[in-house]
Amino acid sequence: MYKRYINEANISTTQYTKKKNTWFSAQDEDQKRQEGHQCKESKRKKKACSLIVVDSLKNKKEFDFVYKKGNKRYAKNFTLYLLPFCSKTSFPFFREFGNDIFLLGLSVSKKNGKAVQRNFIKRRIRFLCRSHLEKLRNYALIFVVKQGMLELSYKQLEEDFLKCLKGLSQRERF
Repeated sequence: MYKRYINEANISTTQYTKKKNTWFSAQDEDQKRQEGHQCKESKRKKKACSLIVVDSLKNKKEFDFVYKKGNKRYAKNFTLYLLPFCSKTSFPFFREFGNDIFLLGLSVSKKNGKAVQRNFIKRRIRFLCRSHLEKLRNYALIFVVKQGMLELSYKQLEEDFLKCLKGLSQRERF
């Protein structure tokens, strides 16, 4: 039989010590957190100043209502369904919005690419609608994307979108 030595010198263990963060000190971290917090507050104030509520169409009933009652506008790579409304009764699936609202529905099929490309298209459309929010006040809009939207530049997309919105007037509202 072999002998066991129970001695601390024979045991090899490495003790790990917690390293300090070498990039910046704790004081710098606290200052950066406070600065970041101030920036977020100022962004929130800007959003609160905007009086137009931007929301999305939530379910099939709302989409179907806009498809049936809305005006169709065609472009090469997308179709718009626009439903104007002035009163709360013109949209039967009323949710509490306030005075000025904009409802956006996006329909991007799997024919337009994989999930990354479809999400890219949706982000572009949301940004486009946010940049022209004053023209879309008190409208419900469904954006149906056709194939070939990925090849469009943002400038071309914006031009086609504005052409579709060009004929909007107060007379179409009910």
